[in-house]
Amino acid sequence: MTYIIILSALFFGGIIYILLAGAGIIRDDNHIQDQILKRMNDGH
Repeated sequence: MTYIIILSALFFGGIIYILLAGAGIIRDDNHIQDQILKRMNDGH
């Protein structure tokens, strides 16, 4: 049951990220994407 909660949280987090990026709040997009990729690579 918990994995459903985790998946939905990731899903809604992605939607919020897209909305923020679309609203122009996230301006330095490439820099943020690089940081996310680095964190994902470090995590795995």
